[in-house]
Amino acid sequence: MLKKLAAKCNIENKRITLYSLRKGRATELASAPRVTRSILHTVMGWEEGSTISRSYVKINDETVREVILASNGLELPKHEIESFIECAYCEAKNSPSALYCERAECGKPLLLGNAQKELQNLLKQLRGGRKALMQQILDDPEFEKEMLRRMEERKAEQQLAKNIVETTGF
Repeated sequence: MLKKLAAKCNIENKRITLYSLRKGRATELASAPRVTRSILHTVMGWEEGSTISRSYVKINDETVREVILASNGLELPKHEIESFIECAYCEAKNSPSALYCERAECGKPLLLGNAQKELQNLLKQLRGGRKALMQQILDDPEFEKEMLRRMEERKAEQQLAKNIVETTGF
């Protein structure tokens, strides 16, 4: 059901779970300037004084800056992030100041500069290489013969075990 809703909202390449939705909502509430911690805990159903919000809420430096300015009546013009760091593991786009992937399900460390791009290229090659290798294996007539031979061996072993059980009664 969540996949269908995500598709209707044009959300692609993201793993949508109830947890990620709840975490996203908690983060959204926490970043609102007028929502205090006690209000956040009440809305999310957490006990007052609980530390659970630490694991749910992840706020980046940009959000902190916006909240502080907004609480003082100031606002920076909204702009599209021109430079971002793409996570080499899940390919999520992260703010330039992020050290770890901001995607709830990932959270892996982000690499900067050439190391990030090299890792991305390597992962893409491995993914593509794995598919090509599987196709090559499946297209190989020797592989098919070997698999059929092993299946026949397995059948013979099962038949032998069945005969032993029938003759010995075990």
